[in-house]
Amino acid sequence: MYNKKIDKFQGQVEMVLKESLADIDLTCTQLFKTLRIKSHLTGAGIRKLEGYSACHLLFALFTLVFLPLKGVSSCARLNLTTITAAGKDAFYRLKNRDLSWRSFLWRLLGCLSQRLAWSHHAPEDCYFVLDTTVLPKRGEKIEEVSYVYDHCRGRTVLGYELSTLLLVNPRGYYPLDFGYLFSKHRGKDHQAATVAHPHSSLDRRRQEALINKLDCSLRMLERALAKGIKATYALMDRWFASPKFFLALRQLGLHGIGRLKRGTGRYQYQGHWYTLDELYQKAKTSLVRYRALGYSLTRLEVVCANGLHGSIVFSKGYQEPEVNQLAGAKLPPQPKWAAFFTTDVSLAVDEVVKKYLCRWSMEVFFKEAKTLLGLGKDQSRSFAAQVGATTLTLLRFNVLAFVKAQQDAAQTSGGLFRELAEEIGLLTLQEKIIAYFRKFLLLTLELISQSLAPQDNFQDFIDIINNIFNKIGSLSGCES
Repeated sequence: MYNKKIDKFQGQVEMVLKESLADIDLTCTQLFKTLRIKSHLTGAGIRKLEGYSACHLLFALFTLVFLPLKGVSSCARLNLTTITAAGKDAFYRLKNRDLSWRSFLWRLLGCLSQRLAWSHHAPEDCYFVLDTTVLPKRGEKIEEVSYVYDHCRGRTVLGYELSTLLLVNPRGYYPLDFGYLFSKHRGKDHQAATVAHPHSSLDRRRQEALINKLDCSLRMLERALAKGIKATYALMDRWFASPKFFLALRQLGLHGIGRLKRGTGRYQYQGHWYTLDELYQKAKTSLVRYRALGYSLTRLEVVCANGLHGSIVFSKGYQEPEVNQLAGAKLPPQPKWAAFFTTDVSLAVDEVVKKYLCRWSMEVFFKEAKTLLGLGKDQSRSFAAQVGATTLTLLRFNVLAFVKAQQDAAQTSGGLFRELAEEIGLLTLQEKIIAYFRKFLLLTLELISQSLAPQDNFQDFIDIINNIFNKIGSLSGCES
């Protein structure tokens, strides 16, 4: 036995989840059992020899995001022992350990794949999406933070750059893997990550973070394909779209679709080499309006400098929605035209753009993960804690996506979050008192009914008391 049995395992959050959520078929407690979270933790070697089990602590951390708390320390300060009797030190010991979170996440994804029948979807309807985002941090003493460029802010910020792999299929979208990327620009108080031993899980994360984002993305794709995740296309924005990366995708058996940057890169067309601007001047006279998309499109078949064959689709009127646009920030100028490259020359011109639009699932994921699910909000100095916190965010998102797929509802994961948050919200002091006396009186009356054998109308007396409690209004005055 690796875990000592704790008598008080189920806290208030688990009780509320079990008794509430009348409109949601699966509660978080049931989901942990359905998705076999405890088994995945054990299989990944994430377990404790004594004290509260890793599954118990993970459940508490999982549900904290649905409560009006800022973290484990807030829970400890407010003495919310009804959530869990574990102290904050128990959580920090788990978070700061060098654990195989990637192995745990892939075990969970394997379970999701089986339950949602990902393999039944046609591969051409499934897409890998690659993108990066910046997680700003405060304090140069946080392990492995560096100064990275944030294109949303248009400047360099202190923090981490997070590279993420997303799977999009007809049932929804699911984050599969992530990797941290470090910059060479470190602060004077830079702290290296504390690793248990060379070649440990955290040490491999550090080594991955020192390579460029393209190689990091290719490694994530290789892992996904090795795990049996099937897709035909990899979608990416201008930061990834390059002939070298597209060629690497073809070697993995994937087709790439990405938006091209207007630079000095040259492409061969009809025996001559042209820049992207020069190609557009040749193609703009053949633009055709597609009413379903609202864009004018045309295509040229070209050869890249590395010998890769592909098609460039030019679009006039294409504009990208600014999902992550900061409030009050100046909107970037929209170009008059855009160019998309694909290695699948058999695709119709409008299908190239339609498939590329699925890339915006990644932007929605980043938006919801940051604003609703705590991505990048962990305040620990430990790099191990940062990795664990990001894994926990992906766990939350995948669980909500699983609920959405099970319900087959046309609502976003953000809508599910708000519904959960409304139902799970902390019981007020008044509600706790009422619930306590309701239970006390009902149990007392039940004992009386068993011992004195009252008349047949005794149940009516119980119902009257129950109705009185239901009609009690809100307490007025100070919340304290």
